[in-house]
Amino acid sequence: MLKINLFILMITVAMSSGAIAQSPQAQKILIYKGPGTCQGCPEAISSLLTKAGFNTQYIKPGQLTKKNFKKTAMYVQPGGSDDASEVINALSKNEIKNLKSYVFNGGKYLGICSGGYLAGRHIVDKETIKSFSLLPTTVDEEQEDPDSKIERIKWKNKKRSVYFQSGPAFNLKHLPNADIWAIYTKTGNGAALINKYGHGKVGVIGPHLEATEDWFDDSDLESPGLSHHLLMDFINTLLQDKSIFKRIILNG
Repeated sequence: MLKINLFILMITVAMSSGAIAQSPQAQKILIYKGPGTCQGCPEAISSLLTKAGFNTQYIKPGQLTKKNFKKTAMYVQPGGSDDASEVINALSKNEIKNLKSYVFNGGKYLGICSGGYLAGRHIVDKETIKSFSLLPTTVDEEQEDPDSKIERIKWKNKKRSVYFQSGPAFNLKHLPNADIWAIYTKTGNGAALINKYGHGKVGVIGPHLEATEDWFDDSDLESPGLSHHLLMDFINTLLQDKSIFKRIILNG
């Protein structure tokens, strides 16, 4: 009897501390689909998350409201066009504030390629482009060549070949407390990482780990194999909560 009561007590404490994660079905994930996204990018990440059991919903400019962010487990900013400012120009200042407040108060942000640029201070021709400013660092191009290619990265100390097109490089010197998941093997720049923003977390990935086989075919690239398992491992870690956050109002 004592052992049973102790077990129940342990389960209760774990649930109250957020140690037991919600099932995927209970987690709503918002995926931006609007001006500034590339063809097939929102759909690729949505398909992957839906197959994993998550409740995915597309969201467009005019819909980044406080109401829509309620009970949201993660916001996804997928890959986009060569001009990341298209997204910024499509959103109102209040919508950007709502997004930042959501993350600051314990939400999760996943930025892939263009979404990674938008997470930090994006540099184009030595000019700083306005962004979400969720990362305290500048974000530059990993390489100037705009063509799709197979890029080599070191993911958790294992070399991988992944789909890449005009992806961002993250300045690790400005992110001393970040959880570094991947670097580009040629330059050593950050390719994937998770960093705190207020009480929330920001996960950014330069390469397109959500790419499907048709992406390789359309670009006349020989597929090295899909990277979906890497992306899902990253997302599952991003979604984990080790404590319950106290809500704080973000000003500005």
